[in-house]
Amino acid sequence: MSRSRKVAEKDGLKIQIIEFSDYVQPNAALAAGDLDANSYQHKPYLDAQVADRGYKLSAVGYTVNFPIGLYSKKVKKLEDLKEGARFGIPNDPTNGGRVLLVLQDKGLIKLRDGAGPQGHAAGCRRQPQEDPVCGAGRRPAGPVAG
Repeated sequence: MSRSRKVAEKDGLKIQIIEFSDYVQPNAALAAGDLDANSYQHKPYLDAQVADRGYKLSAVGYTVNFPIGLYSKKVKKLEDLKEGARFGIPNDPTNGGRVLLVLQDKGLIKLRDGAGPQGHAAGCRRQPQEDPVCGAGRRPAGPVAG
């Protein structure tokens, strides 16, 4: 985030970075008037928050897009992932959908056509010859927990 501050300063903006311990609080603080703006979410997440919580917030511009990744204590390289591996994914639909898109991009699962960033484990297409919740290309991803 300090990089974001330096880029903003080049454009004449002075920003204060405030860290939150969960994803809900930045929008709650913005809706309450405690913040002037926030930058931490993608549009599907904002749309879900507005619909679920009734916030009167809207996107006014786009900033940085933080990557989402795959992490493991046991597996050092994706190629070492064993058949039947299990994944934990975020339980909010937008970030869960982002993870499923990454898993599909890496050939680990196949989503139904049109699943998009708001997809969830139920949107996975099962391969007839495979047992997992989400069928995989070269390796089954195993059950996907949401």
